[in-house]
Amino acid sequence: MKKLLIIGLLILSPSVGSAKHRATAIPANSEFYDVDTNTFVDVETFAFGYILGHLKNPNGAHFDGEAVIKQVGQPAGRYVVGGWVDATNSFGATIRTQYRLIIVGSKGNFRVTNCVFN
Repeated sequence: MKKLLIIGLLILSPSVGSAKHRATAIPANSEFYDVDTNTFVDVETFAFGYILGHLKNPNGAHFDGEAVIKQVGQPAGRYVVGGWVDATNSFGATIRTQYRLIIVGSKGNFRVTNCVFN
């Protein structure tokens, strides 16, 4: 149920950011596929590093479980990643933040085309 909820939020959450980022959002009629273990680890490692790089205090961050990662369409190379991270804000309070990334590429050559923190 938790994974279905996350996928629903990933699709329905409004995109924020520049027009370029909104243009790379996932169409509502996209098909989603599970990813193999090696791809999952590669994409998750990249996503976690990207998120940590955008936090004010990455040393105190804790990811709540593993991310939900789905391949978007065929062929492989476009992924949607979602989950939660607990991190300390500027005032020292720990805040849980939901994240959604759209990542394109392959091992060693990933890039984020859309990033949403709620």
